[in-house]
Amino acid sequence: MEISSNIRGLCYEKDSKGESIKLTDRLIRTLHVLDMAGIGSIISHYQNEFGHKSQIIYRHKKDFGSKISAFYGGIGLSQFRSVIFRACVEAKNYDIIHIHSAESLVPLFKLLHKKVILHYHGSDINDKGRSKNKIKILQRSMADAIVYNTSDMLPKIITINNTPKFHLINPIDTKLFHQYNIPKNGSLAFISKNLDKEKTTELIKRYGDVKIIDIDDSPISYTKMPLILSKFTYFIDDKITDHGMIAPLSSTALQALACGCIVYRNMQKIDKMPETCTPEFVVKRLDEIYKSVLDNKSELSVNRNHRLS
Repeated sequence: MEISSNIRGLCYEKDSKGESIKLTDRLIRTLHVLDMAGIGSIISHYQNEFGHKSQIIYRHKKDFGSKISAFYGGIGLSQFRSVIFRACVEAKNYDIIHIHSAESLVPLFKLLHKKVILHYHGSDINDKGRSKNKIKILQRSMADAIVYNTSDMLPKIITINNTPKFHLINPIDTKLFHQYNIPKNGSLAFISKNLDKEKTTELIKRYGDVKIIDIDDSPISYTKMPLILSKFTYFIDDKITDHGMIAPLSSTALQALACGCIVYRNMQKIDKMPETCTPEFVVKRLDEIYKSVLDNKSELSVNRNHRLS
């Protein structure tokens, strides 16, 4: 699928005959507030590329996620309160406020009479105390719609009403992550502090000779990751935490698929990146969610746990 935008900011898709089909009949203005592992920045970047007006305001910290955010631009501020103040000032210029993880901000932007999307990415809602916290339940229930990354999150997104909930996989920047024309050889796996490193290493050893990189000790920059992944034939994505095995494919595994690797998860072979994590798919689905919220239509929310996949 080829998507482009014209000078008026309208998104178009090329059909099988090369003719342009309009995907949306209006410019949707989206303000992303905060970021998680750079996902909001990738979405915002491609929303602009596909013809919408999008901006992200995030908290700039000295961590890997902030480096991804900085790579895509946006407004990075060092203090959380500065992020919130700036977002409140900018909110009047946008149709949708797309909040990443922080359900505590939903009531604030509802007081400003904005349409609010709350987006969970994993480590946020997977915290049992956060999932069942009565205040946070009330806060997230005020969102116009909730988006979540993996299907196992859904039971944890507790609300007191029928807030529409949509499953949407995190996008992979397929312009950055692609297969390099270089020889491939061997197997690769990563471990990090958010895993049980000892148990994860034991899982990985089942695959034989695998190069294991501890990214806490040997960090890899976001821009260098595509080249490194492209050097390997296989990527091993078995991971375990204190809470047990991680079931969904990691973002790194999806990046590896984009770079032409064969991925193994729990001894199962995966050799193709799902279309559902391409930027084109994610932006198009968000367009549908945004428009249903803006129009107060229920077509997308008749099934309140509608999977966009």
